[in-house]
Amino acid sequence: MFSAQTDWIVTNRLAWNIAYVAHLGDIVDTGDSLSQWQNATNALYRLENPLTTGLPTAFPTARRGNHDQDPNEDPSGASTASTTSSSAFPLRRPHLLRGYYGTNNDSHFDLFSGGGLDFIALHLEYDGNADPAVLAWANALLQTYSERRPSS
Repeated sequence: MFSAQTDWIVTNRLAWNIAYVAHLGDIVDTGDSLSQWQNATNALYRLENPLTTGLPTAFPTARRGNHDQDPNEDPSGASTASTTSSSAFPLRRPHLLRGYYGTNNDSHFDLFSGGGLDFIALHLEYDGNADPAVLAWANALLQTYSERRPSS
């Protein structure tokens, strides 16, 4: 099903004028399942294959959902999931990734354009008790790039 979804995006990107794809989290159901992360990698890399699409895409670890962490819903205890998702989706896409908070891309931002409009996309790591420093960083970015539309 996951591959069918990304195949649909690849097939319809021109007809639907798709300029950017962001995953909303919960890439896997079990954060420490290597087979689920491999399935996700195979499905999502189709979107960024420069030979077929080169479509700007954002996905873990930036938008990890609570299921992508191990144990579930514990951002500070996500050692297995963090290792797995960082291996599957490392810091990359220099054409897109504009910056990140801290020493990894768990929270990062992208700048992209589509349909004659410029956008900023903020990707914040799931955390039921949001870090005020991360929120201040995100707010500062929105002020710095206030001429861009936030993506939804």
